[in-house]
Amino acid sequence: MEARRGKRTAVLAAAAAVVLVLLAFSPWAARWLVGRQVGGGLRSAPAAAARSDLGDLAAALEDWAVDHGGTFPLRLEELVELRDGERAVVDAELPRVDPWGAPYHYERSSDRRGFRVWTLGADGEPGGAGNDADLEIGADGRVVESWTR
Repeated sequence: MEARRGKRTAVLAAAAAVVLVLLAFSPWAARWLVGRQVGGGLRSAPAAAARSDLGDLAAALEDWAVDHGGTFPLRLEELVELRDGERAVVDAELPRVDPWGAPYHYERSSDRRGFRVWTLGADGEPGGAGNDADLEIGADGRVVESWTR
């Protein structure tokens, strides 16, 4: 009986220690559970959606390049335009506007073999932090925050 009570006390003490450690690191734990810290704030749902959209657009651009000799289109709209009665890209449901309602920006490199697609974030202005940060993806497939242009 005495051994069982000692074991129960040890288990309760260990559980209390775990709770205290979690409480001590709760700001860190919240960021870890909800999302990485970006620009001093938690990554928002619209920013996560924009990152996903940028990835979809980059994949569609890569598909375009495969079908067009390794070059990228002059305009982003070419990905979904009708050509000879067929869509230029299989997925015609590509996002055209960011989660804040502004059109995505697109620029093809001068050699036509590279690109960048970006959004200006919630404020629609270059630069910013948190939800206002610009998000950009290039031909390397990495989404990065652009703080200045």
